[in-house]
Amino acid sequence: MTRLIRPFFAIAILFALSAPAGCEILTGIVVTDSGLTGIVQAGPTCPVVRPGIDCADRPVVATVIVRSAVTGLEAARFTSDTDGGFRVGLLPGSYLLDPQPASCCIGVAPTQMVDVSSGQFTNVVIEYDTGIR
Repeated sequence: MTRLIRPFFAIAILFALSAPAGCEILTGIVVTDSGLTGIVQAGPTCPVVRPGIDCADRPVVATVIVRSAVTGLEAARFTSDTDGGFRVGLLPGSYLLDPQPASCCIGVAPTQMVDVSSGQFTNVVIEYDTGIR
């Protein structure tokens, strides 16, 4: 009986030790050849645009939740850098970008639907409204 139990426990222990690694591979997928890249910005920055005055939109640090367009589940979350830039790896598919409130602006930027193709990074501009009129 002991001869049968020992191999069983050895197999069970090996399975238990390898299961977390297998789960991490499934949930911790790192995608580097496709996803989203772009900028988060806010505008307008001047109440009236005049020649010779720089009224370009300004970069925004903001958090954006990326949801699957099919399931609505969160697929990723990122925060743009101080220059408003971001790059996030995603599997090919359709996604909804759900910008979160940012301290710079009134309200939030509108939700956007984007498609990610295999081997490509889709360029996206996320535009917050400053409320300046």
